[in-house]
Amino acid sequence: RPKVSSAVVSAAAEALPNKAADDSRQALKLKSDAAPVKKVNLDVYYETRCPGCLMFINQTLEPLWRHDDFADYLNVTMYTYGNGMTIPVAKISEGYKFWHPETTGKGWNDVQICQHGSDECLGNLVILCSKEITTKDKYMELIFCMAATTIAGYGEEKSTYECMQKNGIDHNKVKDCATSPRGNQLAT
Repeated sequence: RPKVSSAVVSAAAEALPNKAADDSRQALKLKSDAAPVKKVNLDVYYETRCPGCLMFINQTLEPLWRHDDFADYLNVTMYTYGNGMTIPVAKISEGYKFWHPETTGKGWNDVQICQHGSDECLGNLVILCSKEITTKDKYMELIFCMAATTIAGYGEEKSTYECMQKNGIDHNKVKDCATSPRGNQLAT
């Protein structure tokens, strides 16, 4: 509930007819010294290339996040995994292993298959690894930026790179994570 000063409440109540004013003074009493409100947990499962997810992030979640009193009421946790599959490397074909030795060798336990293709898997890894190395605010700004640039038609490489740069997230640390068994572990 937005915070309203007592002066605003009084002015609103005085503008109403007398009987209604008494009722409104009671109904509109919102004090800054009110008891703390328990936060609501909002878990968002999404994919970095999913059109519906991007629209939700861009048109609903971002404006809510930017609202002045947002932090007082919601605790948002983002999960970058939707209609993908995690397949153990032991069940992957020799042909796949031949063409992708960098992600099926020692230390790599699983292969990620993403609903919207390999670009989505890259975007998901960038988000997961960024979450490990930066603040929640920068991480959320990265998500908002990537959603907007993907909607605008950017490829995942351009979107992730420019959005990390814009938000002061270390590209090299994210790349080291995303191209390592650690990134693979975060995705499972």
